Amino acid sequence: MKQMMGDLPIARLTPYEPPFTYTGLDFFGPFYVKRGRGTEKVYGCIFVCFTTRAIHIEDVGSLEADDFIQALRRFICTRGAAKEIWSDNGTNFVGGEKEIRLAIQGWNQKAIIEALHERGVEWHSQPLKKWHFQPPTASHMSGVWERLIRSVRKTMKAIIGHPHAFVKRETLRTVFAEAAGILNSRPLCPSSEDPNDCEPITPSHFLQQRQGLAVPPGLFQDTEIHSRKQWRRGQVLANHFWARWIREYLPIFQERKKWMTKKPNLRVNDLVLLVDTTQPRGHWHLGRVTKVFFGADGLVRTAKVKTKISTLVRPISKLCLLEEAL
Repeated sequence: MKQMMGDLPIARLTPYEPPFTYTGLDFFGPFYVKRGRGTEKVYGCIFVCFTTRAIHIEDVGSLEADDFIQALRRFICTRGAAKEIWSDNGTNFVGGEKEIRLAIQGWNQKAIIEALHERGVEWHSQPLKKWHFQPPTASHMSGVWERLIRSVRKTMKAIIGHPHAFVKRETLRTVFAEAAGILNSRPLCPSSEDPNDCEPITPSHFLQQRQGLAVPPGLFQDTEIHSRKQWRRGQVLANHFWARWIREYLPIFQERKKWMTKKPNLRVNDLVLLVDTTQPRGHWHLGRVTKVFFGADGLVRTAKVKTKISTLVRPISKLCLLEEAL
């Protein structure tokens, strides 16, 4: 059955709070890393800010509650203390993540709550009164972070989740940091009403007061995935993450329903994001529509877009509408 959509929770709308004051988290993995002549499992723990949509990723050596608390402490020392934290209940994990679910169910929840309470952190899970996990199968109730986590988890497992794609733990940690930087550089909305100002607001603006992602330190070929220099392997994996994740992220702006009904046409001065797989990692190609071209059916099929450095003509299938013209 269906019911009227509820209002956004207060945690999503509370102003004048630092990033990560209200945070959702989840686990993903495992990934296999080299350790001496053998291998070990490492997991990722992703934190998502409810208000700024910024993310932070920590690597976790195991699914023991003690390792989780240490990862949480590293997060708090880096990003500041959270007032409230939300998480899944562990029963939503499926398939290969059964191990994560079983481990979380075995945690001493009371000890974790007490440890967090001493540091001024409230933990929200359900159904316990203090530990309010999201209800089973209700991932739509945590959509603010589940959508990001799902795309990161899927992309990470695709590029470094193969049992034979071994890297060192330092390399994996670097890839996690690069992935967080990429996601924190994604555009949230335009930064001003000026049609000539194409710089968008990103989560990095809230974290660093500026566009945060640095230019990649050089060009890296796919063949360098087998390089003996781990830092170069890490950069190749970061490029793979960028290329694959952007294919997951950009379709969010466009509904993928059957094209049986007419949609509003693009208009002059609309702000759009250009789909360009040749762009360097972390660069978002934004522009303003300066002219539209109609097809024989009277619908806009192509548009001329002005960016900071050039004017391009692109089909609408390569444009994602970010903001309509006033």
